[in-house]
Amino acid sequence: MVRLLGARPVFADVTGHDDLTIDPEHVLSLIGEKTRAVVVMHYGGFSADLVRLAEVCASRGVILIEDAAHAFAVSTPAGTCGMVGDYGTFSFFATKNVSIGEGGLVVARDPERNAFIRRHRSHALTTTPVERAASGALDYDVDSVGLNYRPSDISSAIALAQLDRLPDAQRAREAARTDYRHRLAALEGVVLPFASVPDDESAHHLAAILLPEGTNRNAVVRSMRTRGVQVGMHYPPTHLFSAYRDADAPPLPITEAVVPRLLSLPMHARLRTEDVAHVVEALGSALAEEAHG
Repeated sequence: MVRLLGARPVFADVTGHDDLTIDPEHVLSLIGEKTRAVVVMHYGGFSADLVRLAEVCASRGVILIEDAAHAFAVSTPAGTCGMVGDYGTFSFFATKNVSIGEGGLVVARDPERNAFIRRHRSHALTTTPVERAASGALDYDVDSVGLNYRPSDISSAIALAQLDRLPDAQRAREAARTDYRHRLAALEGVVLPFASVPDDESAHHLAAILLPEGTNRNAVVRSMRTRGVQVGMHYPPTHLFSAYRDADAPPLPITEAVVPRLLSLPMHARLRTEDVAHVVEALGSALAEEAHG
């Protein structure tokens, strides 16, 4: 969206191997006269340092936008993810903790900005069908340019039903994360980012790990698939995609060191203890095979 608006995205590094969220101090060093907003993503369901990021943005007079697609209903010392910044965004994509297949949600702290979003999600009509039905008026105006970003009523009903089930689903993900942490401790060289974060302070959208340094990740992936375990990698670094390469951009050494080791293990609300055990056993066998050539 930054590029589509004609602006230039500037990428900041992550905090470290144990914290894969954006580094507030690097963000601070990158803010310049043309900076208009800072976008922070709560990676894998773990909150970035919103207290510090809010301080940084306030000190420089820039907007803070939270990408909370991975972090539904996650509480932080600063407040709930998605509700601390000037704007918060959420995703309902098929893999998310609350899913309707596609689409999302955006909120704003300022009432006028919220009203602007509500109107411009529906062609910038000055009244809604519900308001016209209540008033008996048939006419309306369009006073600016808007688009159709409305979800369907059916999709919205599904989302509301899933929100009711979210606490139970979050507890199931939390239990799976705890199980993963205990079992992965036996695998030498495997790093579980955010290990120091209490399990009840995350949405556990991903179960991301770092493989031992020098591991052939593709070989591990192939080996795990032969054992019936599907794994992924979230995500290739955006700043290295062809469309976003910038010779003048600052280096992101931590990100580039982390990415080759990054692997996402299965994580969802229906994972059983025996499933986690199978995944970790498959990972251990794959690492042993890779180590021995």
